[in-house]
Amino acid sequence: MKSRLLHEIESKRRNMMDAVCKYGISSSEVIRQSQELDILINQYQRLQYHQSENVAISQ
Repeated sequence: MKSRLLHEIESKRRNMMDAVCKYGISSSEVIRQSQELDILINQYQRLQYHQSENVAISQ
């Protein structure tokens, strides 16, 4: 799960940077992709938090 999310984050980041070059940083396409990237990063951070929480509980 974690490595899949990291792969998706990197892929979305590359796509967003390509869109920046093609459409400009304030285009609606770049903003949409940035929001999607934010969602992926938030999912990854929640996963990290819950995993660290589970480790603390099991100790």
